[in-house]
Amino acid sequence: MERAPRRWSPGSLSFGLILDLLVHFLVGTVVFMKIGLRGYGVWQVGALTTPAMAAEIERLGYSGLWLGGPGVELAGIDELLEATESLVVGSSIVNVWSGDPAVLAASYQRVASRFPGRFVLGIGAGHREQSRGY
Repeated sequence: MERAPRRWSPGSLSFGLILDLLVHFLVGTVVFMKIGLRGYGVWQVGALTTPAMAAEIERLGYSGLWLGGPGVELAGIDELLEATESLVVGSSIVNVWSGDPAVLAASYQRVASRFPGRFVLGIGAGHREQSRGY
């Protein structure tokens, strides 16, 4: 006997899923409020993004620029922020397996101290299997 497909209903959401969604919403809201990130953002591959591109993104009215794949040195982020006046730049994401955490901490301090409130450090687990030395 074939089963009918399961239909979604509000009662089918688990408490864990609801809690997870609520935490993500609240954390996201706090981060967005604290740094003043409003409006729309653009995602770009970090290594391909130039200061001129960042300036154009800001000129077009975007408030955020998310950079995929920055290394622990956060190379190039200073230059993107220098080329803009209010654009918020975020790393999306720095893989925890990609380098020395002390280098990442020093890089973050360098960028955050030069451009207060304009840099968001996104850190993620990534995929350890894709990292060298695994």
